[in-house]
Formats: sequence, C-alpha cells, structure tokens
Amino acid sequence: MVGLTVAIGACSPAKGIEDTIADEIKDRLDVSADITCPKDAQAEKGASFDCTATVGEKSISLHVTYDDDEHSTVTPVGLLAKAADVEEFVSGEAAPLLGATPDSIDCGDQVVVANPGEPFDCEVVVDGVAGTVGVTVDEDGNVTELIPK
Repeated sequence: MVGLTVAIGACSPAKGIEDTIADEIKDRLDVSADITCPKDAQAEKGASFDCTATVGEKSISLHVTYDDDEHSTVTPVGLLAKAADVEEFVSGEAAPLLGATPDSIDCGDQVVVANPGEPFDCEVVVDGVAGTVGVTVDEDGNVTELIPK
C-alpha cells in the first residue's frame, strides 16, 4: 500500500518541527493535520522521536528520524494516505475475494487514517450489489487483512 513517507528539509526555529510536518501533509494529501511532537524534540542528526498527527477525529503516530542536521524522514505508524489510492489498491486486492472486480469502492473521506491492527471499512459495489470490506493494516501501512462483511 502506498502511504505517506516524507523526507523534509531543515526546520527553521520560527517554523518548528510540527508546522513543517503539517505543511508537508497539507502539500501531499491536501488535508489539514494537527501535529504534536515532544517539546524536547531536537532537529539534529541522529535524533529520533514520535509525533502524533490528528486528521479530523483520527490520530496516528509519526516516526521522525533526522538523517542529518537538515533532513529528516517522517513515517506514519500505520496508514496515512489519499482515499483514492487506498480505494484503487483495495479494489485490486478485493477482486479475488469477491469473485469480481468491484464496480465502485469508497473508503471514506479524502484521507484514510488507520492504526495498525484497527480495521476500517470500505463500501464496495459488485454487479450492482452493495457490501462492505473490512481492511486491516500493519505498522508499515501494508494491508494485512481484507474481510468481506
């Protein structure tokens, strides 16, 4: 599954780590996120810490690792991705389970936020019949389970 992993540049003191991550999520996923990082988080080589991103009512952990003093990698623990990307992936994966390619699939809002092991539902229509597929992801955002409901 293709989710959000972001390589970001240096954080200026005026901007801060939280604002930089929020800006990257806005740029890549076109959604606003509230970011909370530890107050003692340092933007320096070797630093590693977890932040929390909240999109609407859902929250997910973000693991931040500074590769050097100016560049870091931000990786969600779970899935943070555009709903359209998730729908495309799930549609292909669900076809063998459902016996046909879905006519349509809807995994909800503009962005899917899913924590590891916590299933979310996608509504599917196959040959005019509506149903639901439960989707579970792992820490890396990979789909680990699809269950027709």
